[in-house]
Amino acid sequence: MSSWVKLAFAGLLALVLTAAPPAAAQVPPGLANDLMMGLDDQEDNLFNEGFAHAAGPLYGDLAQSRGSVLTVSLRAGQEYTIAGVCDRRCGDIDLRLIDPRGQMIASDVRGNNEPEMHVRPTVTGQHSIQVGMIRCEAPTCWFAVNVYTRG
Repeated sequence: MSSWVKLAFAGLLALVLTAAPPAAAQVPPGLANDLMMGLDDQEDNLFNEGFAHAAGPLYGDLAQSRGSVLTVSLRAGQEYTIAGVCDRRCGDIDLRLIDPRGQMIASDVRGNNEPEMHVRPTVTGQHSIQVGMIRCEAPTCWFAVNVYTRG
């Protein structure tokens, strides 16, 4: 597939795929750089696997042992990777994906600070990305999540 077709497909998908607005719009500059570098690293690997950026970054900040929920609209049968990162003060962040029926359909709770979930939903609609800040060495740590699609 030519690169302009991939870009057009990604643009069309961005119209179909909607996400909640960023949880917090003003990431401190030094921490924003941490998040963007982490997302860029993940994105390079995903692009090499044939994925295209579909939504995000969705940002937020959480205290240790706290959680947040982001909402994305996903299509049944479409392949997705949902990738997250947290800032340098964060030691562990977890992601879980809940479908519109309330069933957990993917998770990454491996004890890392760059979780990824790979999923092909069976239901079209609003899905919830549960973000859990497991370990943070500050009053709050920042996170960012991107959604990618393939196929």
